[in-house]
Amino acid sequence: MKKVVALFALLITFVLFTFVAGADTFNGTMVRSNNADPNLFFHDGYYYLTQTGTSRIAVFKSKTLEGLDSLTLSSNISYTAYLNGTVYDPAVTELFGSGATINGTWSPEIHYFSEEQFPGNSGWYMFLGLRKNTGDSSMVRMVVLKSTTGSPKGPYGHPTKGTKNYSQPLLDKNGNIWNEWGCGQTILTIPEGPYKGTYTMWVAEEGRGSAYGGKYGDFYQKIMIAKMKSPWQLASAPGIVTTPTQSWEYAGASTTHPRVVEGATPVYGKNGEIFITYSGSGYWSDYGLGQLTWNGGDPLKTSSWVKLPVANGNPIFSAVKAKNLRGAGHASFLTDTDGNGFICYHAYAYDPETGTKASSRDAYIEPYYIDYTKWNGVSYGVIKIGLNKNGIPADTASTVNFATDGEYLSSPTLTAKDGKAITLTMSESGAKGYLIYKSTDGKVFNYLTTVDATTYTDSDVNSGDTYYYRAYAYREEEISDVSETVSATAKTTVAPPTLTLTADAESGMIVTVSASTDYDSVTLYRSTDGNSFSLVKTINNVSSGETVEYVDSEVVYGTVLYYYAFGFKDGERSNSSQVVEKKFDQLFAPVIAVKDASCIRVTIEFGGQQLYGKYTVYRSTDGNTFEEIGAVSGAAGYISYYDSTAEAGTKYYYKATGFANPPFASSGYSNVVSVTIVHSEASGDGLAPTCTENGYTAYTYCTNCNAVLSGKEVIPTAGHSYELTEEEIPATTVSAGKTAVYTCAGCGDSYGGEEIPKLEDVFTMAGDANRDGKLTLIDVLRTLKALSGDDADINKANVDMDGDTVITISDVLAILKVYLGI
Repeated sequence: MKKVVALFALLITFVLFTFVAGADTFNGTMVRSNNADPNLFFHDGYYYLTQTGTSRIAVFKSKTLEGLDSLTLSSNISYTAYLNGTVYDPAVTELFGSGATINGTWSPEIHYFSEEQFPGNSGWYMFLGLRKNTGDSSMVRMVVLKSTTGSPKGPYGHPTKGTKNYSQPLLDKNGNIWNEWGCGQTILTIPEGPYKGTYTMWVAEEGRGSAYGGKYGDFYQKIMIAKMKSPWQLASAPGIVTTPTQSWEYAGASTTHPRVVEGATPVYGKNGEIFITYSGSGYWSDYGLGQLTWNGGDPLKTSSWVKLPVANGNPIFSAVKAKNLRGAGHASFLTDTDGNGFICYHAYAYDPETGTKASSRDAYIEPYYIDYTKWNGVSYGVIKIGLNKNGIPADTASTVNFATDGEYLSSPTLTAKDGKAITLTMSESGAKGYLIYKSTDGKVFNYLTTVDATTYTDSDVNSGDTYYYRAYAYREEEISDVSETVSATAKTTVAPPTLTLTADAESGMIVTVSASTDYDSVTLYRSTDGNSFSLVKTINNVSSGETVEYVDSEVVYGTVLYYYAFGFKDGERSNSSQVVEKKFDQLFAPVIAVKDASCIRVTIEFGGQQLYGKYTVYRSTDGNTFEEIGAVSGAAGYISYYDSTAEAGTKYYYKATGFANPPFASSGYSNVVSVTIVHSEASGDGLAPTCTENGYTAYTYCTNCNAVLSGKEVIPTAGHSYELTEEEIPATTVSAGKTAVYTCAGCGDSYGGEEIPKLEDVFTMAGDANRDGKLTLIDVLRTLKALSGDDADINKANVDMDGDTVITISDVLAILKVYLGI
């Protein structure tokens, strides 16, 4: 299958502007009338053209450019979304809901994907935007279809189900429908390098419904980009290529119309450049084409796309000054069979005499080339469009010649020859030159150079290294498919050194380098997996026959180590020495140190190169006789053992052994470390005794373990010193009394003051009112007085003669009778 999007570009020759034998000579530049957003390409001897539709898409096929305008729309329909009240594509309902209809199938583009790009999903695909019938353009979503016949003509249907007229809504990286405003989807390919892959670009919008204003306008379009997982699904979150930032992009903007950047289309240069053309300003106004250039960075980042400065020629194509066209833009690019480049764009016919333009757009074709003498802000390369080469559409009566009887470029044959420098030979009969890409691993290829010859010598090589190459043939504006990958090894006359290995328990792996000749230097590389090697040592000035040892102490028990080396002489590098390998089966003694010590604990830290399964710790108080005190599990890096039984005032000695994991061999003893345990002394204040608690003298103590080191003698308590402070108050039958109170003069503590209960009235003698044990006239008088309420302090029980609990005159008379003996 021949490339459709052969957009790599070179200087276009004069042959485009004159008659060429076998060319399709087109009198005029208008390809088809009433054709907005044209997508034109040439494949297997036929032109294919499609355009924006209302509810369906036509694909026109013709042997000549002239024949495209005579084909009827209705007889060339390849996809129908909606027609006469019938929804043919279920995606309409899926995207917009039940009852929704379509009045826009926008910006269709047809692209071919190979098996290499998407295994199992190669074929012709159509991308377009569906516009919901809402009275405005607020609901536009992107869908993807695949040709059901294997032909770019179609018809088109669902990419996996194959059902005609069924489309697949574009999916995000998680498999969900991309439910955002978008249309104008196109394809960009990065053929080599760290960002190799297939990408898609489209136009989105920001701020619909917002008030127009601000530096860039609140309502504007933006060109998006994302890597593709399949023809209908994104593989990444999208990035922004560009937004409107130059004044020529602002024409036609209002509160209902955004500032415009749209219709992104890639164009590829002869030196590996990737350009993007895009349309700026409203299509109804001063529509034109601008240019962006990739600077080699992450294509998903805006900073990787440099907009051509206005001072350097942006916009690169505009009909503002054209004779009989206005609003030229929305380009697609194609090449003829001689490799000449052409652009197909739409524009409004314009009458210069009346100053009026047509109401619909037509499709036009003109040549383009890339001027590699013009600076674009990144490198030299500015796209030049039009028969007149000045970026202004030519008179529509001009003649265009499109070669149709030639052959497109095939993948070049590429060979690579070993040597001190690597010689490449390229062959493709129709090529003008070749783009060469280079890799050091056979996976990631980076642009090397472009040559206008069939051979190239790569001197930027290191002796002994193998390099990989790919090439593309180019001519004019055409780039071929990639060649087969070839490889070659840089040769050298310098003999490599030889290596031998010795595992030594005292020091590590000893690498012995034997010089086969005189070397200015030897570089030694090491690996623990046999694949990833890193430089570990450079040894300078090694004489022929000399042996030099390098001790690699960063080794781990049980690990297989790999080494190789290069020798350098007079700027030339030898081939690699043979890779030698050896398992390091020796055990280093661990290295220990006292990390910190106190009367609480001693911390022993383990280090060294070895990785042990366990450490055993030994302790001594004389440095001679050691006892095992504990063990700790091993680990990578530094670990610690804590001795919590050490006592202050004693000097201790420590050493350790290591036990490797299987076969559990034991190392020798580590170094011996010693430490004397001391307290950390601080002063404490004394405390005076109280009447109840002892005190103590000033003292010293340890801040770590809180042990008292000196002082803190007990000062006994002096006890209380009580004195009578309140006399006793006796109780009566009328009121309670109170015991005496005694108070300590030292602390104010006291006791006593308890209540003495009021005395109870008890019977002692009938009539004995005053409790004197005898009956007298006083008892009669006191009872009589109590009767009148003047004497309450009498023994009522004695004077209640009749026992009715109430003192009355009868009680007084009864007492008198007793007193008189009556």
